Amino acid sequence: MTQNLFTPGMAILRIYTAEKDHCEGIPFYEWLAGKACSSGMAGATVIKGVGGYCLGNPVLAPQYHHFQINQPVIVEIIDKETDIERFIQEIDHTVPRGLMTIQPVRIRYYGHKKERRS
Repeated sequence: MTQNLFTPGMAILRIYTAEKDHCEGIPFYEWLAGKACSSGMAGATVIKGVGGYCLGNPVLAPQYHHFQINQPVIVEIIDKETDIERFIQEIDHTVPRGLMTIQPVRIRYYGHKKERRS
């Protein structure tokens, strides 16, 4: 019998925002990562883009980097799909603008695992 090396039932939440968006006086991406941590989510990563755009939120293309003043930011959060859904309900009213996606993922963790809440 083959051992399942990856954890099923997990999801990744991606929140696309912009560098200048704020919540409670701090950058929104910082607020999101802090909220994910205090909510006990399994992990979060903030990724700053070098360029991009979306309708209603012009962000300059990479060739104009010296004018770049509102770079795109993606916050990725991974946890159980049910916990991701709960987290979205907690933060939904605070999202200033942007886009969210959620996708199922299977994860394999390396390193020392901390005890998680149930």
